[in-house]
Amino acid sequence: MSVLYITQPDAILNKTYEAFTASLKQQDGSWKKQAIPAQTVEQVVLMGNPQVTGDDFMYALELGMPIHYLSSFGKYLGSALPGPFRKGRVVSLSL
Repeated sequence: MSVLYITQPDAILNKTYEAFTASLKQQDGSWKKQAIPAQTVEQVVLMGNPQVTGDDFMYALELGMPIHYLSSFGKYLGSALPGPFRKGRVVSLSL
């Protein structure tokens, strides 16, 4: 598993099916898109001020991935942590 780092300030991260799509603005003004399969990502680190869609944010948390925020200088700002139960997991309680 790996860490998905988004460090370009004007990058856009969104969800496409079961993958994350990072859209990165090129010097000529065009956009380059790269798909990253969600099952290969353990956590997401956002540096600076990239855009993240709400769908992507919720998807990462549902899969149990924490999302960490850093300033554009790399200072830790905070994290969004998934709940105690991951999607698809069945928990049975006995009293």
